[in-house]
Amino acid sequence: MKKQMEGIKEALETQKRKRSQAEYTDEKGQVIISEKEFSFIRKLKELKEEHRVGYTELQDLKVEIQYCQQLVDKCRKKLIAGVELSWEKSTPKKTQHGIPGWFR
Repeated sequence: MKKQMEGIKEALETQKRKRSQAEYTDEKGQVIISEKEFSFIRKLKELKEEHRVGYTELQDLKVEIQYCQQLVDKCRKKLIAGVELSWEKSTPKKTQHGIPGWFR
C-alpha cells in the first residue's frame, strides 16, 4: 500500500508541476485542477484512509496478542507449578541419610 501511495504522490507532483506552468483560475481566483489531478488526490485520500484503518486494526490486534500471551504465560506457570507439586507428592521423601524412605 505504501508503494502505491508513493506512486500516486509522484504522479500528483507531476500533475502539479504541469499545472504550475499554465495555471488556470476561475472568476474567484481559485485554481482549477485537471480531472486527472483530482482523481490522484481522491485516490491518495482513499489510500490514506485505508492505511489508517489498517493501522488501527493492527494496533488492536497487537493489544489482543499481548493479552493472549499474558494468559499463556499465566497458564504455563500454573501448569509448571501443578507438575512440580504432583512430582513432589509422587516421589518418595529422603531420610536423614539421603536414602529414599521406601528403601529402608
